[in-house]
Formats: sequence, structure tokens, C-alpha cells
Amino acid sequence: MIEQVRKYQKLGLHIYPLVPGTKIPFKGSNGFYDGTNDLQQLNKWWIDNPKANIGLYLEPSRLMVIDVDRHEKETDGVENIKRVWNRFGSFPPTYIEKTPRNGVHFFFKLPDGVEMEQQQDAFNALLGKEKTGIDIITHGIPIAPTTTTHGVYSALDGKYIEQVATAPNWLIQALQGNVKSAEIANYPKHARTTGKKYTGAFLDELVHGAPKGEGSRNDWIMRQTSKMLAVGADLDTIYQLLLVVNDNFMEKPLKISEINATFKSRVKKHTKGGH
Repeated sequence: MIEQVRKYQKLGLHIYPLVPGTKIPFKGSNGFYDGTNDLQQLNKWWIDNPKANIGLYLEPSRLMVIDVDRHEKETDGVENIKRVWNRFGSFPPTYIEKTPRNGVHFFFKLPDGVEMEQQQDAFNALLGKEKTGIDIITHGIPIAPTTTTHGVYSALDGKYIEQVATAPNWLIQALQGNVKSAEIANYPKHARTTGKKYTGAFLDELVHGAPKGEGSRNDWIMRQTSKMLAVGADLDTIYQLLLVVNDNFMEKPLKISEINATFKSRVKKHTKGGH
């Protein structure tokens, strides 16, 4: 493990340790926030815990991972990502890992000036599904040769992590909810009217409301704000719509102070990113 950690360090990646046999950070640590490229610190961690698994802190290297799972019987992320490819075209060649539970991690660099938040069940509006089995990871993730009770994270197609490709424009636009622009630029003509329209799916998602759990509600409001910002909606329109959804379609409405904080944070980040 320590030799692999040193290879990652030479590539400029930020690494943090995970409990042996798991994907869990050590108790008392700050998880991916502890990720570092400092060789002295990395040596100390893995000398103290030679069997520690390896976590990769993605943000400092401006990386993101498309996590495609098929854990649930009714949700096959592999089939859903194929549906996305049928509409936009497949991913460019990049570094890919197979996960212990037969999932796939696609690694991509973020283009300059682009910011991306973590997302659960990505492309749900595009696919017209609540659950897609596709997550976007932008913080921390286990990386090869991490081993759990289910198996090993391992590279596919003989590629190395230094061969990570830049995320294609259509992928960024689709993840930000700007599907209309992506259609114009990238859709084959015969595919442009396939399936539910983005606006309809998005409205369905708003009325359906957020999943249970306070953290989930805040994350959900954040994602919806980002989607509306991405398609160029007026700030007043976005804010008023968030209030309507919060009051009428949330099982347990959030406090206005939380709505305000999330809205201001999203607008600030969106403006800073130049979108």
C-alpha cells in the first residue's frame, strides 16, 4: 500500500487513509479533508498502519468521479448510463476502476472554470427516474488497490490514473441541468426528441419534493437551485419558486433561514464560476 501511496503522491494527488478492509476513515480523523500530498505525512500514516486502504481527495486535483452502481434490484446504474450515452454519445477514453460490488468509477478532470457539486441519482430529470444508480463524487473516494470485504478496487482497460480525460462539454451541461444547450450541441438529430422533456421532468421533480432527512432536504434545495441557475432563470424567479416548493411540496418544510443560506451560497458560487 505504501508504495502505491508514494506513486500517487508523485502524481500530485492528495491522499488520506481508510480503515483496513473498509471505505471508512479512521476514527478521530477528518476523512477526505485530511487528504494531503505531503510525503512525510503520508509515510507516517502508512508506516503506522501498513494495511490502511487509500482514499483520494478529488477536489484539490479538480477531479470528479461518475459512480455507476447496481446495488439495488430495481435500479441498474449501468443500464441507465447506457441510456445517457444513447442520447449524448459515450464517454471519451479515461481512467476507470471496477468497484468491489461490480460497479464502475469513471474519473474525469473538470474543465477550467467549472465547479461541480456532489449529486445522488444524477441524470434523474433527464431519465425521468427518481433513482438512477449514478452518483457524482467530487470530495473523497476509495481508490485502487483498496480492498473491502466485497472485493478490490481495480483499474480497467489497462489504464493508469494519469490518463484521466477532461469531462466532455455535454456531460458538464447535462449534470448542471442545461440539457437544452447540450441537445443543440451534441444530440444526434434522431435523438433530440427522445423521452420526457427536461422541463417536464424537472417540474415533476420539484412537485415530488425532497427525500426524507434534514440533510437530504438541504442538499435537494441546493441541487434544484443549481439547476435553475444553470438554465439562466432570474434570481427572483428561482427564490420565489423555492419558497413555493418548500411551503407546499416538502413533507417537512425547511426554515426560511436555511433556504436563504443555501440560495445565497449557490448564487455566490455560480457567479464566481462565471456561469
